[in-house]
Amino acid sequence: MGRTGSGKSALLIKFKEQIGERVIEVKPEELALEHISNSDILRFVEEIGVTLDPFFKLLWRHVFVVELLKTRFRLRSEDDKKSVMEKIRGWWKGDTEQEKRRKRALDYLERHGPSFWIETELRTREVTQKLEQSLESEVKAANILDIGVRGASKLSEDARAEVVHRVQHVVNAVQIRELSEVLDLIDGLLDDPQKPYYIIIDRLDEKWVEDRVRYRLIRALIEVVRDFFKIRNAKLIVALRRDLIDRVFRVTRDPGFQEEKYRSSFIKVSWTKDQLAQVLDARIGALVRRRYTKSAVTHRDVLPQTVEGAAALDYIVKRSLMRPRDVIEFFNACINKSIDQPRVSTERLKEAEGEYSRDRLRSLADEWSGDYPNLAFFVAGLMKKRPRKFRVGSFTDEECLAFCDQAGRQTLREDDLQRAVWNMAESGGWEPFRREVMYVFYLVGIVGLKVESYEATSWAVDGRAVSRPEIDDRTKVEVHPCFWRALGIRKEAQ
Repeated sequence: MGRTGSGKSALLIKFKEQIGERVIEVKPEELALEHISNSDILRFVEEIGVTLDPFFKLLWRHVFVVELLKTRFRLRSEDDKKSVMEKIRGWWKGDTEQEKRRKRALDYLERHGPSFWIETELRTREVTQKLEQSLESEVKAANILDIGVRGASKLSEDARAEVVHRVQHVVNAVQIRELSEVLDLIDGLLDDPQKPYYIIIDRLDEKWVEDRVRYRLIRALIEVVRDFFKIRNAKLIVALRRDLIDRVFRVTRDPGFQEEKYRSSFIKVSWTKDQLAQVLDARIGALVRRRYTKSAVTHRDVLPQTVEGAAALDYIVKRSLMRPRDVIEFFNACINKSIDQPRVSTERLKEAEGEYSRDRLRSLADEWSGDYPNLAFFVAGLMKKRPRKFRVGSFTDEECLAFCDQAGRQTLREDDLQRAVWNMAESGGWEPFRREVMYVFYLVGIVGLKVESYEATSWAVDGRAVSRPEIDDRTKVEVHPCFWRALGIRKEAQ
C-alpha cells in the first residue's frame, strides 16, 4: 500500500526479476471483466439487492488456482492436463477425509477448467456464464420476464423479496465448499518450501472495468488474499494505492465491516531521506555514466552545496511527499533548467522549484480525482497567498461566503467538498465548512494539522490519523513546502 509514485510497481518488477519463473503476473485488463459489467442478468440481480461478493471471490480463486497449476505442472495442452490429473489422482488413492476432499477438488477443476492453457479472459468468461445461466433459470422460475435495470425497478416489494431469496441462495452456494477444498489441494501440491510460488497484481487503479464492479472486485480480491494465508508455499502480492483502498472500503462497506481486520495484511511503502538519496544518486550515476564518465557521481557533485541555509538534498526532500517520484521530478526539473551548465546553480534550482511545485499540485489533483474531483478548484480558491502557518479560523466568514458564492456559480461534481458548500448554504454554519475543507486538504497531503498544543504537526502521509471531530477553528494548519511556490504561500505565520 502506498501513494502514487511511492514505488509499488517498481518493487513488484524487482521482485519478479529476483524470483523468476515462480512469479505469476495477473493483469486485470486481461481478465476481460467488462462481460460482468455488460451482463443484463448480473445488473438485474445487483439492482434488486443481491450481493455478488461470493461470486467475485470465486472468480479470483478460480483464476489464481488455475494459474498456479499451469505454472507448477507446465500445462500447455489438453493432453498435459489429463496426464497431470491422472498423476495427481494416483498420489491420493486412500480413503481418508483429506484425500476425499482433494479428490472432490480435482473433480471441480475438471468440470470448471476444461481449458487450462487458454487465455485467462476465456476462463473468466466461462465461469461467469455458468453463474449467469443459473441465475437466469431462478429468475424465470419466479415469472420475471423483464431482466434488466428497468425490470428491477418495476418489481413490487414482495416480488423483489422472493427473487432476492431465490437468487442470493444461488450466489452463496456457488462452489463454496469445493473452492475451499481446492485451496487445500493447492497447499498439498505446492509442498516444496524451497520453491514457493507468488502471484502479483498491479495497476488496479486503472480503468480495467467500470467502477461499479471494480470496487467490489477489489474488495473480493483483498478477501481472497487473506484466504491464501492458509497456503504455505503460495502467496498473493497486490499493489494498491492508499486512496483507492480508502475508496473501496467506503463504497463497499456493509453492516459489521471492520476495517482493522484488513489493515494487518498491508505493508506500507515508505522511504527515509537516506533511501531517497540513494535512489537519486543511482539515477544521477546512470545518467552520467551513459553520457560523460564512468566515475562515480552523486547529488553532491551536481547540486549546489546549500539552498537557503540547508543542504540541497534536504531542501529537495523537504519539498517532497517522501516518495521517489517527487525527488526524481524535482531533479529532472533542475536538469532541464541547467542545460549546458557544469552543475545546477541555486538560481536554477529555485526556478525548477516553481515548475516542480505546480506539477506536483496538478498531479495531486489527478491522484485524488476519484474522491475529490473539485480539489483543484477549492485549493486555488482558498489556499493561494496564505501564510505557511495559520489557524483554521483565520478563514473569515466573509472569505468563506465569497468562495461559496463563487462555487455556487460553478458546475461542480458531487463530492465531500461540494456537499460542504451546500450544507453551509442550508445551515449557515461556517465552522463545519472550514472543518470539512481542512480535513480533505489534510487527507490528500496539502496541509498538516496540529490539533493539540503538546503534539507535533501531523501529516497524513506519516503522522497519526486526525479525525473530523478533532478539527475546530483553533486547530493550527501548516502548508506542505511542496506546494509553497505553486500557491504563492507567504513566509509569515498567522
